[in-house]
Amino acid sequence: MNTMVIGVGSNLTPEKNIPQGLKLLSAHFKIVKTSQFVKNPPQGNLEQPDFINGAVLVETILSQQEVKVVLKNLEVQMGRTNAMHCYKPRIIDFDIHVYNGQIIDEYFYKWKFLRNIILELLPNLVYDQAKLP
Repeated sequence: MNTMVIGVGSNLTPEKNIPQGLKLLSAHFKIVKTSQFVKNPPQGNLEQPDFINGAVLVETILSQQEVKVVLKNLEVQMGRTNAMHCYKPRIIDFDIHVYNGQIIDEYFYKWKFLRNIILELLPNLVYDQAKLP
């Protein structure tokens, strides 16, 4: 069984899209635990609404690559388009941050809010503190 932390975020009607996204995730993965969801200012392009971000700890038999495909398909199912990427407003955003105890997303080190959400789910996660800003 593989475990992972999947980040969940939205800044386009997040009060509707995040619960819908969590429901879709639960249809594909066993959700073990859900973090708090917090409001964050946008990164990069500041001319957009604030984001609501959280994460889920899930279990699955799928590989990391297979999960990425599922997540992309769920984003598209919810209406996300290619125009909604890289510092643009998003209906929903799903990202794998930790896979089987390994940090696979460098944003863990860059964004304190993300690190806090992940550590809420995995308080004993080992990480390189020298990479912190």
